[in-house]
Amino acid sequence: MYIKGQNLRISVGGKYIAGATSCSVHVAQKTEDASTKDSTGDFDENEVVGLSWDASSDCLVEADDTEATGGLSLFDLCISKQPVDFSFDATSGDKNRTKGKVYYSGKALVNDVTATAQNKQNATVSAKFLGTGALTKGTTEGAG
Repeated sequence: MYIKGQNLRISVGGKYIAGATSCSVHVAQKTEDASTKDSTGDFDENEVVGLSWDASSDCLVEADDTEATGGLSLFDLCISKQPVDFSFDATSGDKNRTKGKVYYSGKALVNDVTATAQNKQNATVSAKFLGTGALTKGTTEGAG
């Protein structure tokens, strides 16, 4: 059985992003060329010198955007310049925005927020998160 897209969610500060329509998490290796005069062939020899991670989410703007992680409140989180508690986890389809099984968590900056409002369409907010420190595999013990 596969996890459905609606059951993979991003939470900020312990609450799921309200009205989310999509999310993604990206982990990358930083590499350095380790080729020497003794290297053979035409290919570089690389070694991993670090890791980085980032994430993004698109969400609808709710009419009553009073949630701590509603679409428009992501602007406040960006302006605050403070890292937020971040997690990327699988849920059982819980619409109450309570945390499910945590797969990965860490601290992130909300470093890019864009609102889009087109005529006769739902307003949306896109947010990008930049990891600050490790993205660690969380515990699923006792989770929903």
